[in-house]
Amino acid sequence: MTRKFQMDGIDRRKFVTTLATAGTLGIAGCSSGGSDGQGSGGGGGSASNPTSLTVTGWSSYEDASGEFKQLVNEYDQNHDDVKTEYSGIVSKYEQKLKTEVGSGNAPDVFWLDSSYFASFADSDVLLNLQSLVDSGYTDDIFDPLMEVFNYEGTQYGIPKDFNTLQMFYNKDHFEQAGISEPPKTWSEFRTALEKIKQNVDGVAPLAVFANARLWWAMVFQNGGRILSKDGSEAVLASDANVEALQFLVDLSKDGLAKRPDQTGTDWHGPTIGEEKAAVTTMGAWGLGYLGDNHPEVDKKIDIAHLPIPEGGQKSTTAYVVSYSAYANTKNPDATKDLLKHLTSAEAHEMYASGGGVLTPRKSQQDSDYYNSHPRLQTFLKAGEWSKPWSYGPKTAEIINRVNPELEGAMLGKKSPRKALETAQQKINSEVMN
Repeated sequence: MTRKFQMDGIDRRKFVTTLATAGTLGIAGCSSGGSDGQGSGGGGGSASNPTSLTVTGWSSYEDASGEFKQLVNEYDQNHDDVKTEYSGIVSKYEQKLKTEVGSGNAPDVFWLDSSYFASFADSDVLLNLQSLVDSGYTDDIFDPLMEVFNYEGTQYGIPKDFNTLQMFYNKDHFEQAGISEPPKTWSEFRTALEKIKQNVDGVAPLAVFANARLWWAMVFQNGGRILSKDGSEAVLASDANVEALQFLVDLSKDGLAKRPDQTGTDWHGPTIGEEKAAVTTMGAWGLGYLGDNHPEVDKKIDIAHLPIPEGGQKSTTAYVVSYSAYANTKNPDATKDLLKHLTSAEAHEMYASGGGVLTPRKSQQDSDYYNSHPRLQTFLKAGEWSKPWSYGPKTAEIINRVNPELEGAMLGKKSPRKALETAQQKINSEVMN
């Protein structure tokens, strides 16, 4: 039996299997023979001998979302000359997809997470999708979500769905602490946490991971950057970046922020679900966890945008997945036509209404669905000012060198400046060169 949770009325299994940060789906077909991808969109086959396109994803066919299956079936029904098939990659998706690409047996169309998209684009293995963008059908998609899949001036991915990092807060704890509304600035944020510490017994004001995941969003709020504008070097040790990390370190040092393990839990979901913290930051997947595991507490939780520094700019981290395609597909026209179908406004609306992922289309944020799911609507509206989780072709290497230094600072082993200087030096000497 499929278990349900009350995430504003969303089915948990659909949420998990369509979560943008959980894996990847795609359309696969063995091939060689390159193409610039400029075509009319015809399948090229016939009813008696249809063009074969295989859909590949990070889940088994049985676990693929019903919305996705419906879209594929609709496409087949309307195209006698095309036949789509599904083949899932259920573990180590990125690694296995790269192996298939390297062997020349890559899928025709596949999902790519923004965190490793650029490594594929840099290897020149993705189909040019600029003609789809030029046709205007992506004009309604949030700009940051489109830009992250544009590599060196060419579009190689169309957003399928996304998620953003937002603030979860317990309304009862806020009321006990005399906080009338969610904090909007860093100073208001600290003041609110101080009030919780003073007035709510046995509750950590804020739950944060030791690697300070929130810092990545705060950098851009404070006018900082991870890489230089041309992407050639890390610029982590700027005053803006140090100030953002110092803010989090001070919260930890002053007992206003605790790691989940300090509360007897292992991540943010149970920390706030068991009411061991009043505030935390997660994506919409947190709503799924709360509704499934702590439905009574879930009723006390509301969502707000992340506070920003005085004079700063709105920003949060976005976790985005694209539909992208293999450069050497035998059937570029059919591949692009199917990809367009899977990223239409109707498709985006279907994905969003079926699970805990968000539509990337601006015009849908005030739809009946989102107006009746206001907590999800908060996550969605931040798409306008979001910063996707991507720092070029070496994103993984960059993050792997930054996180230990952030943890060292949060644990009081290094000053924020020293930690960021060390991470910057390692990235520039070991990764960028």
